[in-house]
Amino acid sequence: MDYLIYNNIDSRSLGVYVARVGDSPLIFNATPPTRAITEKIAGRHGEVVMEQTYEPRQIDVTLYFTNNNTSVLKQISRWLGELGTHPLMLSTEPYKIYYANIQQQLNPSLFNTRQGSLDITFTCYDPFGYSSFTSIELEDGVLYNTGLLYNNSIPYVDSDILKYTFLTADLPNLEVYHGGNADYGLPKIIIVGNATTLTIGRYKDAARTILLQQCTYGAFGGILIIDSVLKDTFLNGAVDNSTFNGDYFTLDGIRDMTFITSGVGSLSTESSLALDLSTSSAVNDFYNGKVLTLISRIDSSVIHKTILDYNGATHVATFSTTPSIPVGALYDYMIYDYISESNHFKITGTGLNLTNVNFDFKYVYL
Repeated sequence: MDYLIYNNIDSRSLGVYVARVGDSPLIFNATPPTRAITEKIAGRHGEVVMEQTYEPRQIDVTLYFTNNNTSVLKQISRWLGELGTHPLMLSTEPYKIYYANIQQQLNPSLFNTRQGSLDITFTCYDPFGYSSFTSIELEDGVLYNTGLLYNNSIPYVDSDILKYTFLTADLPNLEVYHGGNADYGLPKIIIVGNATTLTIGRYKDAARTILLQQCTYGAFGGILIIDSVLKDTFLNGAVDNSTFNGDYFTLDGIRDMTFITSGVGSLSTESSLALDLSTSSAVNDFYNGKVLTLISRIDSSVIHKTILDYNGATHVATFSTTPSIPVGALYDYMIYDYISESNHFKITGTGLNLTNVNFDFKYVYL
């Protein structure tokens, strides 16, 4: 049964599920509406389009509730009726977060207690969908997904979006794989250490010769954050754009991924998943290096992993250990292959003494 999470509350906790989104079950418009700003030019027919913008997105949802007790309906009304803009996630698109509010007044007449349903409209004045911030964790030459990207002293592993190789002992090259079907990504680069000068470049090619975007920063010590979402630079917690020059980065490139297979699997260990026998390959190493997305059937949490090894005889995929993951639990899973052409990063500079480099990012969806 499909559900939504709004204002950080899972609808299932109130016995509420999603019956319909938009005009069809669980389907709504792929892009927000547009508005053209036009101007009449003297002596010319018609008007000239000066600018085109996206209008607020509306998401019409039919909910059904399993308990029409008056006290439960009041709980639902308080949940949906809280003032302000709140994050909204639909289980049919668990990788997207919209920022929405509800304009309509919630009164008893809206609740169809006979059918156990409620029609509601979410308005997103920011019409785009976003991923949550994803922090990338890397090991040389391997693809990964959540956590710390680069650390001089600890060999972190696990991520499906990036990989890096070392230029020197302290300078990583970063290769950023664009996130699924998102339209683009916005990174937040967190650098711990000190430098006399710092240069970060985004390149089209893996050899890092065709420069697309670049930024520089002057002398610093401590924690430097270059935030492409806010278009600001922070030094030790305070905004400091005084020596920043250049571009805030956009992750574009090929914005699609190749779907391979899906199914329901159970966690054999904290680092392995038994795939669905009816849909998975019987060939050893068939999924090695591919991206594995796990969606928990317990709390709908999402985990991304890179498959390090695959046993075709047992249909077990192995990945890096995820502490505290519930062994034996069932997960819906999807296996993908990511492609990228234009998100290759290089960090250079003078007097560089870096202890950590974190690469967080948000995906943006039309």
